Amino acid sequence: MVVIGVHSAKFHREGETEAVRDAVRRMEIRHPVIVDQRMKMWQSWGVRAWPTIVVIDPEGYAVGGVSGEGNAQVLDQLIATLLQEFGSAGKLDRSPLPIAFSGPPQRPLMYPQKITAHPLTRQIAIADTGHHRVLVSSPLSAGADDARVLRIACVAGCGEAGQKDGSFDSAQFHMPAGLTFDPSGKILYLADTENHQIRKIDLDKRLVTTVAGTGRKSAHYPPHPGKGIWCALNSPWDVLQIGNILHIAMAGSHQLWTLDLISKECRPFAGTGRESKDDGPRVQSSWSQPSGLSADGRWLYVADAEDSSIRKVSLEADGQVISIVGGHLFDFGDRDGVGEHARLQHPLAVLFHEGKLFVADSYNHKIRLVDPARNCIQGWAGTGAAGLRDGDPSAAEFSEPAGLALLDGRLLVADTNNHAVRVIEISSGNVATLDIRLDEISANVGTDP
Repeated sequence: MVVIGVHSAKFHREGETEAVRDAVRRMEIRHPVIVDQRMKMWQSWGVRAWPTIVVIDPEGYAVGGVSGEGNAQVLDQLIATLLQEFGSAGKLDRSPLPIAFSGPPQRPLMYPQKITAHPLTRQIAIADTGHHRVLVSSPLSAGADDARVLRIACVAGCGEAGQKDGSFDSAQFHMPAGLTFDPSGKILYLADTENHQIRKIDLDKRLVTTVAGTGRKSAHYPPHPGKGIWCALNSPWDVLQIGNILHIAMAGSHQLWTLDLISKECRPFAGTGRESKDDGPRVQSSWSQPSGLSADGRWLYVADAEDSSIRKVSLEADGQVISIVGGHLFDFGDRDGVGEHARLQHPLAVLFHEGKLFVADSYNHKIRLVDPARNCIQGWAGTGAAGLRDGDPSAAEFSEPAGLALLDGRLLVADTNNHAVRVIEISSGNVATLDIRLDEISANVGTDP
């Protein structure tokens, strides 16, 4: 028995072989993946939806197929029957495929997804996603001599994928993503994406605890509201604390949720769970993999990744959802402009600053600037080509940037496929790469899988 992934890309970037190779490494996929360029296999098999799964028996016949999520039990039963039938007949080849997994080169960071900074402690926290850990820096120096050096003060997580609370050197995460400091700067809240949990990282006690999520993806779609660790979640991607409320970009169920940090009540805030793009009253709205959050006190701004849009939702009790820039589910590209005429490609982060929004336009490899008052977007940094180049913003290059933070007049960028943190001077737009220093950490620095 073998699993073969067929990658029929929606976005232009996802159809590039090198981008698929990076995704395979990032998600630690161990089965072969076919890059279905120009959707040839998609068309020949009559596929209409992602995901579609087809079961082929050892004699080459397609004996079953399903579309959509939530079909594990049906597939398990069919595969078990086929294994029994063809195993008894001696028609199964049980030798493993001769495939070697090639991981990325060893670096201090591996596929960092998100980044955050605290304005008072001036510490930076990085979701070192590929290493399944969180790095927290010493206060970032504003001095000219070492402003580009980031010294790591502590590491939360042992560096192995898993699900475990406890001390920093024993705790385990699985593909951690969005994180946010509490007002004191002593607590981090983390979207532990593949564990479907929200974790609390206490920097004083050096302790990790779970505050929401059972550790398994919700069996219900969309997930049901609940309390704390008894409430099953679905792929939380980003978090943002506003007062005693933690806002959650629940990408897996195409919703925004909230967690009351006092009562631990966890419930939907916006979105029905239908993957689409519908504005209006927040409880009736629809979203498509919301993946990045920011706020200005009145509005919650959202990078709605799969429909390539930047949207906002009022924080008032009867709040409305309003789209700022971007089209609908299959409208994407790279075009400056106003409202629904503008085009982005799978943006993963948004950051409000002085009346403007910085956007990590991930698949376009750019940092772009949105004016929410005029509903318009323009390019700011990045050529649009995947690469690693510092300097002038018109010549700089990124590779699928996914996280943004602000500190001391500088924009910090989690440049995911470059395994790097970039820093952009807001006044000039000049781009540089931070030197991540782990040499002061005596242990718990993780290893590449």
